[in-house]
Amino acid sequence: MAGHMRDAREEAETAIARYIDGFYNPVRRHSALNYASPIQFENRQAIELMPLH
Repeated sequence: MAGHMRDAREEAETAIARYIDGFYNPVRRHSALNYASPIQFENRQAIELMPLH
């Protein structure tokens, strides 16, 4: 029984880590990025760094 509980806990921890890294963090607003999500910040940076012709 203890092995089953350990396996279930490890699966739950893995699922939570995937959620945080894969969904939550990319859309969560970060104060260090002036309250933009990482995706918004990267898009703004890409636009600002585009060379003008």
